[in-house]
Amino acid sequence: IGYTEPSRLLNLCQNLRGSAFYTAFSTSGRARMDRLMPLAIQACAHQSDQFTAFARLVRVIESIGRRAAYLSLLSENALALSQLVNLISQSSWIAHWIGRHPVMLDELLNPIGQEVSLDRATLTTELKRRMKTTPPNDLERAMDLLREFRHAQTLQIAAADSAGLLSFESVSATLSALAEATLEESMSVARQSLGGKIDLDSVDLGIVAYGKLGSQELGYNSDLDIVFLYQSDATHSPENDTTPYHCGRVIQRLIHILTTRTAAGNLYQTDLQLRPSGRAGTIVSSLSAFESYQMAHAWTWEHQALVRARLVVGSPALEEAFEQVRRRILCQPRHPTELRDAVVSMRERIVRTRSTSTDDIFDFKLGRGGLVDIEFIVQFLMLRWAGEYPQLINSRRTRTVLHTLVSHHLLDPALGATLSDIVERYLQMDNRFKLQEKLSQVSWSELTDERDAIAMGIRRQHAERRARAAAGAIVDRRQHDADDAPGVGQVEPVGEMPVDPADRQVEGDVDRARQAQPLQRTGERGAYPLEQGYFGKERIEYIGAHVYLTRSSPSGTMAQTSDRLQAHAHFRRSCRVGPIVSKAHIEASALRPILRYAVRPGATVLQDERISACPHPTLPRCAA
Repeated sequence: IGYTEPSRLLNLCQNLRGSAFYTAFSTSGRARMDRLMPLAIQACAHQSDQFTAFARLVRVIESIGRRAAYLSLLSENALALSQLVNLISQSSWIAHWIGRHPVMLDELLNPIGQEVSLDRATLTTELKRRMKTTPPNDLERAMDLLREFRHAQTLQIAAADSAGLLSFESVSATLSALAEATLEESMSVARQSLGGKIDLDSVDLGIVAYGKLGSQELGYNSDLDIVFLYQSDATHSPENDTTPYHCGRVIQRLIHILTTRTAAGNLYQTDLQLRPSGRAGTIVSSLSAFESYQMAHAWTWEHQALVRARLVVGSPALEEAFEQVRRRILCQPRHPTELRDAVVSMRERIVRTRSTSTDDIFDFKLGRGGLVDIEFIVQFLMLRWAGEYPQLINSRRTRTVLHTLVSHHLLDPALGATLSDIVERYLQMDNRFKLQEKLSQVSWSELTDERDAIAMGIRRQHAERRARAAAGAIVDRRQHDADDAPGVGQVEPVGEMPVDPADRQVEGDVDRARQAQPLQRTGERGAYPLEQGYFGKERIEYIGAHVYLTRSSPSGTMAQTSDRLQAHAHFRRSCRVGPIVSKAHIEASALRPILRYAVRPGATVLQDERISACPHPTLPRCAA
């Protein structure tokens, strides 16, 4: 019948016939097995790896064998048997999934994987239709129906994925939509099951998704990182407010629905540690308490997690209120160095405690140069720049955020494209490995180009920061020597600028550490090269006591006196950004949030027509 090693097949069949599993059958059960096995052997003969397919099929049969109806289903329905063999041949995860949830065999009676519901609205409608058959007070039946729906849809998605009918992004988006629809209906079941025991008529209760569900990058069998929030219209004194109690009861019932293992398995595993104060905090918080905690007590890593947070269950009013709170939290000003140190510290902790990389194995999710490195780069840049570019926080997907960072000139286009490609490859690999029940590990000799590119991105972040610090040191040093600077209308070449090489030593081992060069005189203007940064070549330009930070990039020349100037489009159109004025003048001007570097007290401010023509307030004069 086509087996390349008939003797090996014979041994497998003889071992099965002599096993305790087979001998424990009744006479009728053995008869069903005897009818099924020749059909199973023939179905497996058409697979590329015949013995892997046969071994997996035997394990599935052993898992469901005590249920005579399923043996009959497979022996009497050629389509069901054929689809089962095809699926388990492609994925060991699917084989174990069906073995744990044998009710999924009913899905194989019709062609599977050809029509997958991709959007949340369709999934929600179908789930509600099925839940209508549940008696109002039968919580156990409702829990089973939720599980059967989730398992059936997951099998449909996996079948389409294994057959190459869905892209990776479609798979993760559909798995996320399925989780959202299931959470919404589970919340409804939880509230209905408590009936008159709770009073939440004036309360909006919602679920905030973090992690991969928040960014719609959910994988097979992923845990759900969720937080529960509420907002109430009622006004009660703290001692008379029963809202937290009633919300807490609903959430406890919801967690029971999600995590309890029934005959149909469990629904989802949940992780609630991202709630305010973690395990020490209450299981549900008001939106105002959530904001207060995030503003006053949250760690930086909690704000990193909020980058991907998204309300997935709740009213439109609660969703809008949460988005406003999230915007205020993410867009608050942060000290760049403190932010960087906090992000690096958390990354190092993950490497120490969770990475499985060794001298021979690379963990492409948690190891150095892995997926989490890119996620941390994106989260750092978003927290760093969200105050100036609020539109950054509108995206949750890592690749979308990378594109947004590039479009706002906050990330080098080539580096952004490279990191985006690496994210896609890592996520595809993780998805494929899960279908084969493999860990997210490869040989250390693999993915070297990807690791090098990520390391380059991290080094560029360090180099950019050090270059800006060096520019600030140069300008501050000029401040002490500028007392004899010429007055208005007089321009004098400055000549060589004494600079300590340590001011400009830039980190990195890819030809990025450069020693100080003498300042080159160019007529009345001087220029000093700083560093090849994210945006291209940087240099300090000066005219007398006036200093400019200039950057040229492949997309054109743009200049800025500090990072924040990028928020104003007219500065990007100018080769010069206008002079840097004194700290005292900056403190008194409307530009205080923008300008950072200072030259000396009483510096003359020159006007620039290209800036004056813009709607932004022009640089005012300051007294000599």
